[in-house]
Amino acid sequence: ELKTSLTQHREGLALDLNRDLSSAIYEYAPGSQIVAGGLVWTSAGVYTLPSKDLVGGSMAECTECGFFERSLKPLEAVCPQCAGNRKVHGYVVPEFGFIADRQATRPGRKPPMRGRNGTTHHLGGGEPTTEVITSRTTLGGTWERVACERARMVAVSTGANGGGFVLCDWCGRGWSASLGGFGKPHRHAWKDEPCTGPTHLRWLAHEFETDVLTIKPSDITMPEEAMWSTLYALLE
Repeated sequence: ELKTSLTQHREGLALDLNRDLSSAIYEYAPGSQIVAGGLVWTSAGVYTLPSKDLVGGSMAECTECGFFERSLKPLEAVCPQCAGNRKVHGYVVPEFGFIADRQATRPGRKPPMRGRNGTTHHLGGGEPTTEVITSRTTLGGTWERVACERARMVAVSTGANGGGFVLCDWCGRGWSASLGGFGKPHRHAWKDEPCTGPTHLRWLAHEFETDVLTIKPSDITMPEEAMWSTLYALLE
C-alpha cells in the first residue's frame, strides 16, 4: 500500500492505493509519483514499524559471468563461480508498504515522475512438472529444457542509474541516491517534525514464486547473429 491517510489532505482518507509488492517496489519507490483523487502523490519512502525491522541482506551480481547471489548475511566482492569482481549491494523488503509525502500537489503540465529501474533474477528451486527434455542440434551441441512450478524469483528495484535508495532506519524516508537531495537531519516521513535517524543505501526487493521454463544450451558454438536470432525466437 501507498499510505495517503497520514498526509495533510483529506482526499487521502478515501484512497486505497495497493499494488502487488513485485510492482510496488517500482511504482511506489521513494520519489515516484502517482495521480489519484485529483492530486499528485509523491512517495516519501517506506513505511516502518517502531517494533519491527525490515528484512534485508546483501545482493551481488558478477560483472564477469553474471552470477547472481542473495543472502541475509554480508557477501564477498569476489564471485564464487569465476573469481571475478562483483558489486555487492544492501537491500530491504518493504513488506509494510510505502508512505506518501505530507504535501500533495495539483496535476500540472509535467507528467508524474515514474521509474522502473531494476531487474528480476531466478533463484532456483521449484517442482519439475516435466522430465528434462534434451535435444541435439545440427551444430553438435544440446539444449536442455525443464518446466517447474513454484520456482523462486526476486524482483529488485535499483533506482535511477542503479544507484539505489537512501533510506532512514527510523522514519523510513527515502531518496533516490542518484538524484541527491538527502541528508541528516531531514523531515520525518509522516510527522511534521525533524528526524535525525541514521540513513543507509539500499535496493528494494521482493521474492515470489512462479512457473519457470529453464532452457540451457550446452556445448553450442554460434556466431553472434545466430545468438540474437535464437533469443528473439524464444521471446516470440
